[in-house]
Amino acid sequence: MAGGVEGRLEPPGAGWRDRVGHLVPAGGSITQRALRRGPRPDHRDPPRSRSGAVPPVTGTPVTGVPPGVTVRVHTGLGPGDPGLLELYRRADVFALPTLGDCFPQVLAEAAASGLPIIATNSGAIGEIVRPGANGLLVPAADAGELAAALRLLMDNARVRHSMGQESLRIAREEHDAFRNNTRIFELMAECARARGSRLSAVSRAAG
Repeated sequence: MAGGVEGRLEPPGAGWRDRVGHLVPAGGSITQRALRRGPRPDHRDPPRSRSGAVPPVTGTPVTGVPPGVTVRVHTGLGPGDPGLLELYRRADVFALPTLGDCFPQVLAEAAASGLPIIATNSGAIGEIVRPGANGLLVPAADAGELAAALRLLMDNARVRHSMGQESLRIAREEHDAFRNNTRIFELMAECARARGSRLSAVSRAAG
């Protein structure tokens, strides 16, 4: 049972962004190779915040990507961090081509942000990324398949929107933090009561 996230983070804004994450462990090098194979996305102006100003973009630029594509690595951002939420708001697609993972919390956050998701079929990732419904799953370390998935979503705004809406539905129905944590505590209480009943029965039998 996933812990979940606290409601919808924010709807995606304009502008193409790709999350690389930790360069080697999370498949960042694969992402770089995939971007070299993919088309150049249409340039769009950076989104503006509610105050009207363009939020500053920090992070370490990644080299070796096609002209016109900006990839940055952001570190030190925890759940709920304003900088992380701003990155979700700026994104069109969330890509996590990890080489190995269990159930990354970032996928629940991306879904709650209403984003289509591209990931690898590792661990329990398939429980939140449903191929063709709210995203695409690609083989780990396969730059060609990753490039094809990125190209598909880059070229199809309608597909991105549809998958993003399905991500949001999945996040609301299956990954709501308050609901899931309540269920976890209820399950713990049920187990404790059952154990107590068994101990009482054993004690009476022994007596």
